[in-house]
Amino acid sequence: MIAYGVISLKSDGLQDWNEKVKEEIWNEHPHTFIHLDNYLQFAPAAAVYGLNMLGIKGKNNLRDRSMILGLSTIIMTSATCTVKKFAGEWRPDGSNQLSFPSGHTANAFMAAGRLP
Repeated sequence: MIAYGVISLKSDGLQDWNEKVKEEIWNEHPHTFIHLDNYLQFAPAAAVYGLNMLGIKGKNNLRDRSMILGLSTIIMTSATCTVKKFAGEWRPDGSNQLSFPSGHTANAFMAAGRLP
């Protein structure tokens, strides 16, 4: 998948194919935008803090967990924004070129992987 992504950045044939697939999906399955995913990306972090408030203790104390979350967020955001800038992948709706990688997915995985 990574190799395909890297190759497709410079391959006109793969870029054309990607565009055709996106257009076909968009035309055959039009959808309305919901903004639930804007909030669900924070669910893993909220779950950890919520479980702690319910008395379920984790591996790290509140201070350490919060520091880990803060540092992980800085690293994840820096990496994601840098790749977005260089990848320049258009969003399906054509609004901008910040589609890849998904910030929502990166945020959810970062929180799920760093906070147990």
